[in-house]
Amino acid sequence: MSLEIDAPGKLFLFGEYAVLEGAPALVAAVDRRARVRLIPRPGWTLTAPQLGLHQLELGPRAAPTKAPPASARLGVFQAVIDTLDRELGLPSPHSVNIDTAEFFHGADKLGFGSSAAVTVALLAGLAAAGGHDLAPAALFELAAAAHARAQGGAGSQADIAAAVYGGVLEDVIGQPPQTRTLPAGLDLAVVHAGQPASTPALIGQTRQLRARDPALFRKHVLALGALSRAACDAWTRADVATVIDLADAVCAALERFGDAADAAIVDASHRELRSRVQALGAAYKPSGAGGGDIGLALAPAGHKPLANRLRAAGIAVLGADHKPDTGVDTGVDTGVDMGAPGVTVTQTR
Repeated sequence: MSLEIDAPGKLFLFGEYAVLEGAPALVAAVDRRARVRLIPRPGWTLTAPQLGLHQLELGPRAAPTKAPPASARLGVFQAVIDTLDRELGLPSPHSVNIDTAEFFHGADKLGFGSSAAVTVALLAGLAAAGGHDLAPAALFELAAAAHARAQGGAGSQADIAAAVYGGVLEDVIGQPPQTRTLPAGLDLAVVHAGQPASTPALIGQTRQLRARDPALFRKHVLALGALSRAACDAWTRADVATVIDLADAVCAALERFGDAADAAIVDASHRELRSRVQALGAAYKPSGAGGGDIGLALAPAGHKPLANRLRAAGIAVLGADHKPDTGVDTGVDTGVDMGAPGVTVTQTR
């Protein structure tokens, strides 16, 4: 029997950088999904079109028999294999096909957490192929360990939580994630800032600040943590006005943190988008590590969806708000819906 597995990406709502220092984060699973297909065969092979790999022959322990051109980009696959082999054992050989096409906007790879989604999908599928039906908590623990290994310890577990559990979650490192809902009366839109960003690189720059000036680092992280806690509290209480105000405050705090760390967290593209979004009466913040990747616009729900207002102003909207737009057919992809279901494993013939 073959297996088809898919896991959602994530959208950071609040808690960027602060979550790495123990503050809560709010994250939503989005319906851009990593898709994995496993087919039993005599030997291991790996196909990953977005890595330029097709039927790469692997050894008996699912390791490359020779270094492929994309070997430096196989960290997630190798971390999953190593974690699974150590904790549960590998299944019999399979052909492994990994597709992350949904995480791209044209040629740009978007910061929706494709590596975490692939980690969860691969682990769930390979475990199932070996006869292990992992409970969500067990899958979360294994995937978080594998993903941390692949990223050299950088990043939070929030993207893994979104890929495993789906929905909207409040997450603190080292604790089980808590389910949250999207507040009624809050209009959200995801926008494309136009530049791909490297999360490990930006986190590395902030850690350099911690090394050279621990007091300044702590000052900024404490400020971000306080804003994150306030945002999580307001979100849980469905205090829409406070959530929107805090988005602008977080954006300003991230900009100050980036300036202190010489890291372009709120770069020129984010600053321009913030100005244009605020001119429409909405709030704006980067989503995730920043650096010009994706941003989040927030406003009170009104007669005309925020996504339509942004598009009319020439802003590239990647997804509409969490409620369907039944008014205007824009003909534009609105395929970034928040609160998507978590990982699924399906047997096929």
